[in-house]
Amino acid sequence: HSSLTKSNYPAMPSATVNLVSKCTIFPSEKSSPNYLKLSVSDLPMLSVHYIQKGCLFTRPPFPIPQLISLLKINLSHTLTDFPPLAGRFVTDSDGYVYINCNDDGVDFVHATATHICIRDNG
Repeated sequence: HSSLTKSNYPAMPSATVNLVSKCTIFPSEKSSPNYLKLSVSDLPMLSVHYIQKGCLFTRPPFPIPQLISLLKINLSHTLTDFPPLAGRFVTDSDGYVYINCNDDGVDFVHATATHICIRDNG
């Protein structure tokens, strides 16, 4: 009976994340200027690090630039339907916090990772 130790495994190359591009995506249609006042139950969420979502995709059956273009277009349409997502937080002189639905957009980051597969993250 032999025990396996970490030294029995071949060294794996380290994963490197490369930034390919970063841009701001805006709603496909202008929204009406609007301020949404946050409720008392919304305020505790401001002290928590904001939500960041990332998506991992397997290699599509078409070119990556085509996929990126489709993602950007669909995100732009989604922001039109959900104006607060493309807005910014503001605080008035009385200390009330609002979302200014000003169509300032959201960051879109395209990155690649070497030596890593989706199956490695399961």
